[in-house]
Amino acid sequence: MKNKISIGFTAGLLFLAACSSPTRYVADPEPGLGHFGYSEVRIDSVSYEVTFSGNYETAPQTVEQYTLYRAAELTVGSGFDYFVVVHTQTATMHERRHRDLTMTKTIRMLHGQAPKNKANVYDAHDMLQAMTPSIQRD
Repeated sequence: MKNKISIGFTAGLLFLAACSSPTRYVADPEPGLGHFGYSEVRIDSVSYEVTFSGNYETAPQTVEQYTLYRAAELTVGSGFDYFVVVHTQTATMHERRHRDLTMTKTIRMLHGQAPKNKANVYDAHDMLQAMTPSIQRD
């Protein structure tokens, strides 16, 4: 009986620890329903709305990094070389003393060499190479 209580207690602590850790880079299982992770909506053949939702433990810089990383993955996966962020929207959800952050970037994907020193222009291949080691996955 003591073993069962101990196992239940340990499982409960692990669950609580998982709930209070920063959101990892994972797909949102049901976008728009209060879950965390990345999602995207295809607008047309060269455009997406890319979203990352982080819990209150996820730093705003991480939310932005993961949103851009997903945009780079989509760009390369769609056969393009770089993307331009044409619009950014953030939303904050306050619940008790916690603040969850969601960022959505509308991107346009393009072929060729990314223009240098232009705001909101990102070389997708370079981003994936540089950012992959810092991405925290499950």
